[in-house]
Amino acid sequence: MLDNLLIKTGNSRIAGDVKLTYPDLSTVANNLSQVGLDINLSDTRIAYQDMLYFVPSLAQENFFRQHQSETMLLEAHIQGAVDNLEIDELLVKVSGQNLPYRQRDSAGPARYGATLCRPRRRSLGHATGTGLFCTLQCTFTRPL
Repeated sequence: MLDNLLIKTGNSRIAGDVKLTYPDLSTVANNLSQVGLDINLSDTRIAYQDMLYFVPSLAQENFFRQHQSETMLLEAHIQGAVDNLEIDELLVKVSGQNLPYRQRDSAGPARYGATLCRPRRRSLGHATGTGLFCTLQCTFTRPL
């Protein structure tokens, strides 16, 4: 367990508690889907330029090109097996505005947060590699 985790770059700050559970160390190397996570993030700031460093393909999206110098604020509680993570709580601020919890409706397109945010228990499904980043990418590039 990592209590009071703090990772800083020149532009980002990831803070919170991380707990990993696994039957044995070989499971971590050979069967990642059996690894459990319980992550509480608080007062976390992630700069888009840092995201672009780790996922360069995001630079092809208009949102990331237009907001490269901005920072996303994030608070979340994420838990479950690596291949089936759930979000219990999620607060995301982009450009100083909260992303609202809104669903698709017949009157218009999906709003910010529609694919990722729900007030309680949202399963991310089978997350692999950059799956979470892809979900965030889809969420952030949709118009209000």
